[in-house]
Amino acid sequence: LRFETGVKLTLSHVANHTALLDENELPDATSLFTDSMRLDEQIYAAYISVEGNLSSKLSFSGGVRYEYSDLTLRSKREGVSRQISRFFPTLSLTYQFSELTQLTTAFRERISRPGFQNLAPAFFILNPYTVLAGNIQALPNINQTLEVTLRHRALFLSLSYATDDNPIIRYAIPFLNQEENLLLLVSDNIDNRQLLG
Repeated sequence: LRFETGVKLTLSHVANHTALLDENELPDATSLFTDSMRLDEQIYAAYISVEGNLSSKLSFSGGVRYEYSDLTLRSKREGVSRQISRFFPTLSLTYQFSELTQLTTAFRERISRPGFQNLAPAFFILNPYTVLAGNIQALPNINQTLEVTLRHRALFLSLSYATDDNPIIRYAIPFLNQEENLLLLVSDNIDNRQLLG
């Protein structure tokens, strides 16, 4: 058996300021385009993995990653405080039919966090009436994938099924701001997504 273990710490502190200036070149505090955001996030993670042979033809690898994260995100209009504490397992079994042919079955679970560009209250003006905007309410995506792969020489045949909880869709959710006469396209989560490949 071969064991591996590790720890990881990620600390993030980000400030983002946007402003629309009025005719006196002062920030217009009432404008949709004037905002300040501060992000503080700590991610603590530890993992252990093991691999080895169960027989002369059957091998395995598996592990688990524990992650705790604490996110605080504040803007002038709203704020978010979110903690995640979760285990993320992985497991893989490989059966060696011959030197040229093997079958592998694998399961893994992962987390993907929205990027800063998706979270920040920044604006990309496409035209006077259409704006791309960030969304500080965007949630992380949890992905679970099951995959079966048959390899013969250099030929691979693979079947996979994946589910995503809270996948983020960039700039796909439209909101009409009638006060400003603007169409806002924001990054937001959908409930789930299933992929078969």
